[in-house]
Order: sequence, then structure tokens, then C-alpha cells
Amino acid sequence: ADPHHFAPDAATDLLEHLAAVAAICIDNSVNRARLRRDGLMDMLTQVANRRFFDRRLREEVSQWLRRGGELSCLLVDLDCFKQINDQHGHQAGDLVLQEAARALSEGLRASDVLARYGGEEFVLLLPDTGTRRAAEIAERLRAAVASLALTPTRGVSLRVTASFGLASLAADRRATLEDPGLWLLRQADRALYAAKARGRNCVVIADGSGTATTAPLAAAPVVPRER
Repeated sequence: ADPHHFAPDAATDLLEHLAAVAAICIDNSVNRARLRRDGLMDMLTQVANRRFFDRRLREEVSQWLRRGGELSCLLVDLDCFKQINDQHGHQAGDLVLQEAARALSEGLRASDVLARYGGEEFVLLLPDTGTRRAAEIAERLRAAVASLALTPTRGVSLRVTASFGLASLAADRRATLEDPGLWLLRQADRALYAAKARGRNCVVIADGSGTATTAPLAAAPVVPRER
């Protein structure tokens, strides 16, 4: 309506102003996404952190309570990790954590969750996966970690192994557990302690019987222990 609104020497002012506003909006969106990602990701290993895992655990347990099926959890602890830090330095320890996370993430489905649980401990959540299939996955991942050959510095070669504790929720337990997520983690933790006691570098399955604090473990690990 104003013929003098656009002047020959100011033809792109409006576009420049629009571009500046758009750039600020895009930058804000990227920063929000980065903050959201950083808040849910372990920056060293580039896998999810415990906060993200706890959220997904609640979601998957809710799905399990509605639909039934099976839900499995693996707790993984790198064996003798403190010795690596003490003997080779924390940079070597960081490399071990990064490469172990990479090995644990290989072959997982989009619905599976891998997270760093704390320190040298990782956790995996496997929806719609029963004990037998979860044990196969755990053994494959155990072998993948054990096959890592790391050279953090020239002339130094490191080998790392991991112990696995496995627990599963089956559909027939929906009416018997007050807090299925807590029960699942406690069972996996007990199985992990048993794996450590049995020589490390093995997979132990919690049989799921008993209560959350006294549930016995399976009589034997999935694979013979290796030293």
C-alpha cells in the first residue's frame, strides 16, 4: 500500500531481517536439542546415560504391564577396570570404556536400550526378548568385548573382559510384582555379582524365583567361565 516502502538502496533489508530472525530461531532450536541430548547422553561413550535408561525402563515396564510379553535386562561390568586406570592411566581407561560401549552397541535393535549405568558398568534393556534369546545376545556381546585388542599407547596392548548379569520379566509375573522395574534391576544385579564370584568374563542368569531380595540364581552361567 506504501509505494515508498521499498527503496532501491534497501531492497534486501526485509529479507536480511527475516533471515536474522530465522537464524536465531534455528540456533535456539539446535541448542535446545543439544541440551536435551547432552542431558540424556554420556558424553564419553556416546551412549545413553542413566537418566535416559530410568525413563525408558518406566516406559517399557508400563508397556509390559499392559501387553504382557517378555522384557529382559543385562547388567554389564568391565572386569578389573581399576587396574587399567592404575597401571595405564585414565586416558587408557577412557579408551576402554569407549570401545566397550561400541562393542556392546553392535547389532542392537532400534527398540533396545544401551546406557552407561555408572563408572565401568553398562546396562541393556531388551524389550520383547525372553531369557533364552537374551542369553544368546549376552554371550555374543561378552565375546565381542573379550575380542577387543586395544593399544592406548605404543608398545602397550590391553585386553578387557566383562561380566554379565541377566534377568527377565515374563507375562505370568504381572500380577505378582509390586515394582517390576526395581525387581528386574535387582535380579540382574544379583546375577552380575554371581558372575564376578564365578571367575568373571561369563554370563549368569537370575532364575526369577523368590522375592526381590532373596531370589536365587541359576545353578550355572550360560557359558563356562574363562580366565
